[in-house]
Amino acid sequence: GGVVAFKKPSVSTALTVRISLSAVIVTVVLGALWIYSEYDSFNRETKSVTTAYMNEQKLILKNVVEEAASYVRFKRSRTDEEVRNTIKARVEEAHSIASHLYAEFGDRVGKAEIGNRIREALRPIRFNNDRGYFFAFDLSGTAQLFTVRPEMEGKSMLKVRGGRGEAVVPDELEIIRRAGEGFYKYFWSRPGMTGKDFEKVAFIKLFKPLGWVIGTGEYLVDMEKDIQAEVLDRIGKISVGKSGYVFTGQWNGLSLTGPAKGRNMFDVTDINGVKIVQELIRTAKNGGGFVEYVIPK
Repeated sequence: GGVVAFKKPSVSTALTVRISLSAVIVTVVLGALWIYSEYDSFNRETKSVTTAYMNEQKLILKNVVEEAASYVRFKRSRTDEEVRNTIKARVEEAHSIASHLYAEFGDRVGKAEIGNRIREALRPIRFNNDRGYFFAFDLSGTAQLFTVRPEMEGKSMLKVRGGRGEAVVPDELEIIRRAGEGFYKYFWSRPGMTGKDFEKVAFIKLFKPLGWVIGTGEYLVDMEKDIQAEVLDRIGKISVGKSGYVFTGQWNGLSLTGPAKGRNMFDVTDINGVKIVQELIRTAKNGGGFVEYVIPK
C-alpha cells in the first residue's frame, strides 16, 4: 500500500477562511436585516396607502350619502309648498276655462246654460294621477259641481263638516269674501279609505260672472307619496365610481332602491354572521356611520 500525506493549512490560510466566512455571515445577516427592514417598510407603506385610500373612499361615500339625504330633507320640507303650487295652478286653469266659455257664449245663452256648459267642461278633468278633480259651489253654499258625488249638486253644503268638525264651505266662503281666493286646510274622507281624518288642502277662487267658487284639493299624504317616488327615482340613478350605488330602505328592512329593490333584506346575514341590514338600521338610528360586512352572493 501507499501513504497519502495531507499538507496542514498554514495559519494565514486558516485566518483567510475564517475572515471570508465571517464576511459571508455578516453579509447574510446584513442582507437579512435589510430585507426585513425593506419588507417592514413596505408593509407600513402599504398599510399607510391602504388607510389613506380607505379614508378617501369613506369621505366620498359620506359626501354622496349626505347629498342624497339633503335632497330628501329638501323635498320633504317642500311638500306643503308643492301641494299649494300644484292645486293653485289647476284652479287657475279651471278659472281660465270658465272665463273663456263665458266670454264665448255668455251673450248668446242664459246663465243657467252657460253654468251647465262650464260644469260639464270641468267635470271630466282629472290630474295628480287621477286623484284630482274640480268642485264648485255658489255664494249661498249650494254645490254646483261635485265630481265624485254628483248627487250633492243643487244641495246646500253649509252644514257639511270636515273630519274634525270644520265648517268647510262656510270657512271657504269667508276666505272668498275677504280675499276672493285662497288656501284652506281641513280633514276629509279619502276615496277607498274608511274615516274622514285625512289632511287635505284646497285652493278656491271666485268666478264672478256666475258667483261661483271654483276649487280643488289634494291630500298631503298622496302628494308626499308622489314626491317620495320622485326622490327614489333620482336616488336610484346616482352612481359612485364604476360599480357603486346608493341604496335606501325602510326600518322594516324593505329595500327601496339598489340591487335588492322591492325585497325585504332584514334577515340577510354575511359569512361572518353579521346581520347586514339590521346593523345598517341600528347605525342609522344612532346617528349614522360606517358599517363593514362581506357582501353576499
